[in-house]
Amino acid sequence: MKCIHVIVMVQDIVWDEFIFSQEDVLFLTFNNQYSNSDVAYLKLIKANKLIMSQYEVSTLMNSIVNNMKHINGQNIPEKVNKLDITSHEKGNTNTLKAQECRTPQCVQKLCINGYLLSLFVKTLRLSAVYRKSVLTNFKKYIKKTGRISQLSDIMKVNMKLVCPYKHIIDFTWNNRLERLAVERRELDNVMSWLSTLGGAFSALGEEFKHCAEIAARISAQQFSIALRLGDPLTVARCKLYLALSLVQRGRLVPARHIIEQQYHLAQSAVVVDARLISMCLGIWAKLKYEHHKRITQQRGGRKCASSCMSHSSTLLMRNKSPSNTLLQKINF
Repeated sequence: MKCIHVIVMVQDIVWDEFIFSQEDVLFLTFNNQYSNSDVAYLKLIKANKLIMSQYEVSTLMNSIVNNMKHINGQNIPEKVNKLDITSHEKGNTNTLKAQECRTPQCVQKLCINGYLLSLFVKTLRLSAVYRKSVLTNFKKYIKKTGRISQLSDIMKVNMKLVCPYKHIIDFTWNNRLERLAVERRELDNVMSWLSTLGGAFSALGEEFKHCAEIAARISAQQFSIALRLGDPLTVARCKLYLALSLVQRGRLVPARHIIEQQYHLAQSAVVVDARLISMCLGIWAKLKYEHHKRITQQRGGRKCASSCMSHSSTLLMRNKSPSNTLLQKINF
């Protein structure tokens, strides 16, 4: 026997298939189905004799399994990692009876859970010494039964994936996920409160500049939370909130840069967010209104100043000593 052909079955469907020898492990993707008539069964063989042997060449596998002992109060090698040759017909789990081989090829059928199968395949891939040990042990225990007199070069092993007696719960990873879930929940809650508060101060910022400054600080806090959440759309909205606060305080140039940047990002995104584009257009309209209002005020101030200067010059020509009240009006 030079190599072993392993077929992993899940509810009578080929789930995985690989061939391993002393040199390497080859994974296959065939969908071959084997009938019970082609299978030669042997007597019951314990897992610790086939896979978890006491030989020095299999110490790597033993060390991996020993490191997983007493997880969740259970001894995995004794309670979870059970590997028996049992019957799969009609859901029975009775020990198979020995039958005569119809063909000279050697085919075995075993039950295995996912935990042990994962360790088994991983160690096969990592250790050539372990592959040699498995080949030697399989050959040894098959010959011990005396049911098969001649071994072929390839021995086939059908492994049925079964549910373990007890599942292994990774409490450390569960604690990490719990912390992340709680953090995400609290951050979403804080973001909702800040959005409500920021909207109120932003509305008051139309009349009071100090309210616009408070709204800007709230937008900065929302921006840091959005970065923590990792949501690019929320980050873009926070920047637009800041741009609106800048417009309310009369800082139109930096607000214009922020709006243009977020609008281009929204247009070039894989999934276009219509609400984000509408926000950009709305704040851009607000910016244009403030800019037009400023220009109008500047032009009106210039006209008023020019008219006042002409009127004061006329008064000076008539009276060389104008009253203080008139000078105050002109200077204002």
